[in-house]
Amino acid sequence: YEFEKVKDGVYSLAVVLDEKDLEKASWPLTIDPVVIDAGATATGTAYGNGRKILRDAWGNLIALVDGGTGNDNVYTKDYNDTTWIDEAIDIDGGAGSSVEIAADLDSSNNIHVVYRDTTLADIVYVKITVTRAADNTITSVAKGTPVSLDITGAEAVRPSLIVANKGGGLGVEKVGVAYAMNATGGTIRNEVRFMQRDVAKENYKNTVLNTSGLSGYWR
Repeated sequence: YEFEKVKDGVYSLAVVLDEKDLEKASWPLTIDPVVIDAGATATGTAYGNGRKILRDAWGNLIALVDGGTGNDNVYTKDYNDTTWIDEAIDIDGGAGSSVEIAADLDSSNNIHVVYRDTTLADIVYVKITVTRAADNTITSVAKGTPVSLDITGAEAVRPSLIVANKGGGLGVEKVGVAYAMNATGGTIRNEVRFMQRDVAKENYKNTVLNTSGLSGYWR
């Protein structure tokens, strides 16, 4: 397929078929949506702050959604299957909701996630390890220990995450997180905070002038 910007606010999506495929095609061409989670009542993929659907090196799909309070957040679909699997992972632990999720895969095809925890009112990071079978289908998904990056409160919102320099190795492959820091009562400046850490080693660095509210080693 081809996806391109036509003008501000307008995009086009084209399904491109080879000529030999056209000879065998049946019409009309339909694209049927597939329900991943029918139980959630939240705006599952709201806000364009980061990726929420990932495709690993073998074509498996991973969806991370805001399922609402107490609902699961991680769903997977193997490259050779049509069924989405609920991996029974509630990222925030069930007390609140994991909203404004953003995620990316590292060079080992594990998942790095950042989100806003509605109970803690923190910006939180967690690594999710994916185990695969000999045929590279997903067999299990395990959540690591969540780490609060910013404990300022409700002023920290809309986090984004990217894994950069994939395959670069120790000291090169990085997880980068950025988010908005709103002002309230004139006590905290309006700013964008950015933090980074090595994928393979806990070596942290940030570009934040005002470190008020920052937690852990993401500084």
